[in-house]
Amino acid sequence: MKRQLLCLLGVLSAVGLTAGCARAPDEQMVIERQVRLSPKLFGMTPYGVTRTDDGDFVVLGATGGGQDYRPWATRVSSSGEIRWDFVQGPPDGWHDHSVSSQRFYGAVELPDHTTLLCGFIRPGLRGTIVLDHLRADGTLIEERMIRANTGSSFTRMNCAPWGGGLALVGGIEGSPTGIGWLGRVDDQLQLQWEKFNPGYIYDDLVQAGNGELFVLSWSGGSCFVMSLGSSGEILARHSLPAGENHLVKPGEANRSGVSVVTTLPSSATELLEFDGQLHQSKSRSLGDLGVRTAVEAADGTVSIFGGELHGSATAAVTRVYKNGSYRTFSVPPLHQSPWYYDATPTAKAKEFAATRLVGTAATLDWIAFR
Repeated sequence: MKRQLLCLLGVLSAVGLTAGCARAPDEQMVIERQVRLSPKLFGMTPYGVTRTDDGDFVVLGATGGGQDYRPWATRVSSSGEIRWDFVQGPPDGWHDHSVSSQRFYGAVELPDHTTLLCGFIRPGLRGTIVLDHLRADGTLIEERMIRANTGSSFTRMNCAPWGGGLALVGGIEGSPTGIGWLGRVDDQLQLQWEKFNPGYIYDDLVQAGNGELFVLSWSGGSCFVMSLGSSGEILARHSLPAGENHLVKPGEANRSGVSVVTTLPSSATELLEFDGQLHQSKSRSLGDLGVRTAVEAADGTVSIFGGELHGSATAAVTRVYKNGSYRTFSVPPLHQSPWYYDATPTAKAKEFAATRLVGTAATLDWIAFR
């Protein structure tokens, strides 16, 4: 009787029961390979990772052990070989501790196999977007700065591949709460256009497999998910629950729509699914999870990377399956790695490359599920 009551209430157990008592598949998680990033440098934080067309990985972050003194990136081959390290600024930039809150946010591989990095720096304490164009060996071809044409300082930014170039989003200083900013850069590092949306500060963003761009924005205490057209126009918008929201990186090439992982003030986590017009189509309750990023696979499985719990000190991956069940895998060494920062699929099914800190060492883990 007690078990039936739990099923009716939709209580989730440690073995992955959901409403209706669907069970999670009997998977095992294996760390196939772990590479220490930039072993000759100290204090690197690997906030992001993206996979290139040839199967390499570009890890993005900053120097300074969490203080983010200089933007930093490294490229790692599919076999774990470090191809190059790059620190924005002068050659000894990793020793520069003069300005904090500076880091790389995104990367895109251009048709000539060079790499375009986008980041945020504060020269003279004025927030500025920086674009660094690198050769295949990681040496700098060109660096370009972008400042809002209002003359104001950027307060935050993010970026993602979009239509062969980059979508740049962020916020600039303004009264009373700042102004949302959106720009598009082509593969020649040219800013094609920029748009301002008073009252909104753009945050997270992803490009769906069919080319749609989805962004998270907030105004005051309200958060929204929005879809944008090729010229930056808002096509649809849907309000989100109060809390911490993350867009799910899409996995299906032709899927229309987007999913959002929301952590509510109560620490409960929900997975929300939206169609292309941002009508909510499904909602799943997942309990208390620590969320940093989420990736959807072609089979509809969503992998959430972060911590074991919202406030835990152990990195974990939670797999959410098509039948609504889920399973959380804690990652060793326990209590020495607070969370995974970011992840991206590898060329193999059910395998991901994910970034974290183990102690003070930045690592890239190849994680497989079998």
